[in-house]
Amino acid sequence: MANVRLISYILITLFFHILFIKLHPVNLEELFLYAAENLTSKTNLDFYFQYQANTLLYSTILHYISKPFHFIDLNILSKLLSCSGYILLGCGVYQLKKSSYLDSKYDLIFLLIVINPLIWTFGYRGTPDFISLAIGFYGFCLSLDKKKLLEKFGYFLLGLSIALKPHSIIFLIFLFFYKNNFSKNIIHNVKENYSRALILLIIPIIFFSGNYIKYDFLILNDILQNNHKLNLKNIIPNLISYFGILTIFCFPFFFHLFLRDIINKNYLILKYGTIYIVILIPFSFILNFNGEIFLGFFSTLINKKIYLILLIISSFLSVFYLIRFVKNNQEQDRLLAIASLIFIFLMSLSRPSDRYVIFLIPFIIILFRHELQSKILITFCTIFNLLIAGIIFSNYYINSTLTKNIKKSLIKKNLQHDTDLGNLFVHAPVFKNKYGKSNNYKFKLYLYKKDKTVHDECAQVLFFKKCYSVIKIKDE
Repeated sequence: MANVRLISYILITLFFHILFIKLHPVNLEELFLYAAENLTSKTNLDFYFQYQANTLLYSTILHYISKPFHFIDLNILSKLLSCSGYILLGCGVYQLKKSSYLDSKYDLIFLLIVINPLIWTFGYRGTPDFISLAIGFYGFCLSLDKKKLLEKFGYFLLGLSIALKPHSIIFLIFLFFYKNNFSKNIIHNVKENYSRALILLIIPIIFFSGNYIKYDFLILNDILQNNHKLNLKNIIPNLISYFGILTIFCFPFFFHLFLRDIINKNYLILKYGTIYIVILIPFSFILNFNGEIFLGFFSTLINKKIYLILLIISSFLSVFYLIRFVKNNQEQDRLLAIASLIFIFLMSLSRPSDRYVIFLIPFIIILFRHELQSKILITFCTIFNLLIAGIIFSNYYINSTLTKNIKKSLIKKNLQHDTDLGNLFVHAPVFKNKYGKSNNYKFKLYLYKKDKTVHDECAQVLFFKKCYSVIKIKDE
C-alpha cells in the first residue's frame, strides 16, 4: 500500500507542476534558455557567464535534448527536465526502504520532502538547483546498495550531479565517512575506494576539462570568482544565516523537539540558547550580513534588524539539535548530521545563498523520521509547508505574469529601447541584453504603482498583489 501511495504522491506532484509549466521564466531562468540556444557561440555565452555562477552543463543537456524535441518550447522543456527530479527523489526514497534504512513510513518521508517550500518552489524552476539535488540524492541512495552494479551507477550519477552543481558534494561528505574504515591505514582505504572515485570523477573531469579548454576557466570566470571567493571575515554571519534559514524552512521539526524538551523539563536548550542569543544579538548590528540569504518578498515586510534577530534565534535551534544528532548512537544518523554541519561550514566560506539549503532538506527530514509517530507533528508540518509553499508560489506566479506582460507592453508601445528595467532585470536579463543597451534611458520601471505613469502592469493572486509602473524620467 505504501508503494501505491508513493507513486500517487509522485503523480500528484508532477500534475501540479506541469499544470503551471507555461509560466514565464523568473529569477535568471532566461539565462539557461539563452545558453542552450547559443551553446556553440562563445561570444554570446559571455553574457551567460557574466551573471550566472552555475556550470554550463544544465544548458548543455537542455541544448541536446531540444534537438529531438524541437517541437516543444524550450522553456517548457527546461521545466520538464527540472520537475522530472521528483521521480528520482521517489526512486531514491524507495531505494532507502529497500536498503532497510527507512521503515514503512517511507512514502510519508517522500511527501514531507517534496512539499517542503524550497523543494516545491524549485521544482517549478527551469534551473539546475532541484534536478541536481534529485540526481545526487538518487545516486547517493544507490551508492549505499550492496549490489556492485547499482553502487557504481550511483557514483556515476553523483558525478553528474556535482558537474551540474558542485553543492552536491554534501552526499560525498556522508559517503567519505561511511565508506572509509578509519581503523585501517590510508593505503587500505585508497585500495577500497579508488574504483568508486574513478567512476565518480568521469563526468566532472570530462566536463570541467572541456570547459577550461573552450572558455579558459574550470568552474567560475574571473568576474564570478571575485563574487564567490573565500571570505573568512564573513564566516560567522554566513553560518548564522544558513542555520537560521534552515530552521525556518524546517521549522515544524525543530520546534517539535524544542517543545518536547520544554515539556520534559529539559531546560538545557534554554540555558545554552540564552547565552547564544545574548552574545550574538549585539554583534549582529556590526557583522556584515550580505549575499542572498533572505525570505524572498517576506524580507520586504520585516524590518532588517528584526529579521536578523529572527535569524539568530532560529539558527540556534538547528545548531543545537544537529549537534545532538551527532551524539546519536545510530551511525547513519550521526553521519547525516556531521555531513550537514560540514556542508554548512563549507558553504559559509563563500557568498551565501538561501537556495543552497535545498541540498540539506532530504537529510534533515530523514533525520527526523523517528519523530513521525506524532500525528500532531505530521499535521503541523503539512499545514505549515503547504501554507508557505502556497505563498511563495503566489509570488512566483505574480512575478512570472508581470514579467511576461511588461515585456509585451514595452514592445507594443515601442518603449523597450528607452526603458531602464530596474528591479525587473533579474526576471528578464535576456530581454535587457537585447533591448536595454542605451546609456540614456527616458523611462524607468519601478516596483509598486506610482502616480503619473506612462504604463502600469499589475497582477494579483488572492490578496497578494504587485504592480510595476513605467515612469518618464527625461523629456524626449
